[in-house]
Amino acid sequence: MQEKYGREQAESILGNCGTKICLGNVNETTAKYFSELMGKTTAKMETGSISKSKGQSSSSSSSSSFSYSARNLMNVDEILTMHKDDAIVIITGKHPIRVKKAYQYVLFPNVTSSLRVSQLSYQNKPSQEVLDWLEEKREEFDEYFKSTERQETLEKADVEMHEKQVVKAEKEAEKQEELAMSFFSQMNATSSINPSKKGDLKLKKVPLFIPSFILLLFLAACNGGGESFDPKVEQEKATSVINSVLTSFEDQEKVAEAKTRDEANIIAWKKLKEKNIAAISKDLAKEDQKRLLYVLTINKAEDLSNGETKSNLLFSQEAKIKNVSFNETEKKFVFDMERLEIDHTLITMKKGKAFGKS
Repeated sequence: MQEKYGREQAESILGNCGTKICLGNVNETTAKYFSELMGKTTAKMETGSISKSKGQSSSSSSSSSFSYSARNLMNVDEILTMHKDDAIVIITGKHPIRVKKAYQYVLFPNVTSSLRVSQLSYQNKPSQEVLDWLEEKREEFDEYFKSTERQETLEKADVEMHEKQVVKAEKEAEKQEELAMSFFSQMNATSSINPSKKGDLKLKKVPLFIPSFILLLFLAACNGGGESFDPKVEQEKATSVINSVLTSFEDQEKVAEAKTRDEANIIAWKKLKEKNIAAISKDLAKEDQKRLLYVLTINKAEDLSNGETKSNLLFSQEAKIKNVSFNETEKKFVFDMERLEIDHTLITMKKGKAFGKS
């Protein structure tokens, strides 16, 4: 039992048993368990001595004394060497009992040959008392089911469940916000070491107050020539580039299927790049690819007949441009994206000469 459930679980199971029986032929561990379970008893110990003297007149004397000491009601060795017809019964709240085994074939010889009853002939017919009791309980349940007490209990349970979900959502939001801030901090540190050139896509650290998935800046700068910069024209170009990625496939269109999500991501990423070869950076990191696909796709797991599962990636067009702002000093646009009313991140696009920068 200890091997299967562990020591603590085994002790818990045994502790809930009101009657424990030791039939003998046990190992040392079980014998020790029953010895400790049976407890102690008081034993009377007698000690004595005899002295003799020899000489002209021989004499002898003897003395005896008694003492009381505690000992196990049955020691481990006594349980191990217990007669095969003996057994120990321990009932909760009662003193241990040492009994003789009652072999049914000895008490009732030839009972199987004298009484032959087929199990198929048994009919379970409850008594009228039982039927009345069941009807009473059914009426009590119906009354409770329709009572205001039950409705209040259900409403209270719904409120408690809602409060727990709110607390859980708040904790998840804080966790996602910390991850987002950590990510932006790392990117800012990288930018300070390797300054972006003209045409590169830049990250802007912004506070996120709603749980978010980090949509990395995967889009290239708008293609334009010369030094002139028309905000309206450039914004239209930047928006067109972003929308080309957000609408690469039909909504709910299957873009990949594989045994695992990671394998499906590889297939989906290849198709997405083929659709947007001019907009997506060629050297985008794998983790960035995963985050992007996590925003643009929905994974529908499918159970197969052989017990395995299959990952199906469906494209989602729920990601939309929520707002666009323009930084006149740096001549760049900041696209605030959202999907299903959950804010994601800001995409910053700066005017440049080439696609494929990240």
